[in-house]
Amino acid sequence: MLLHNGQPIGQLEASIKFYRSQKIGYVHLYYMTEQQRGRGCGTKLHQYANQFSERTVFRNIT
Repeated sequence: MLLHNGQPIGQLEASIKFYRSQKIGYVHLYYMTEQQRGRGCGTKLHQYANQFSERTVFRNIT
């Protein structure tokens, strides 16, 4: 959940899956409230997903 001043403004849902004997990251959902769209917050969510993948030691994110 992405919060701004204590209010939810976005959401990211991701998990770790096994595909062809390899651990991958799978993004199920990116969501931004209508007011926050186009302000770069989605880019920050995507950067977080990439950092999550690096921390959990897998190579791919889908």
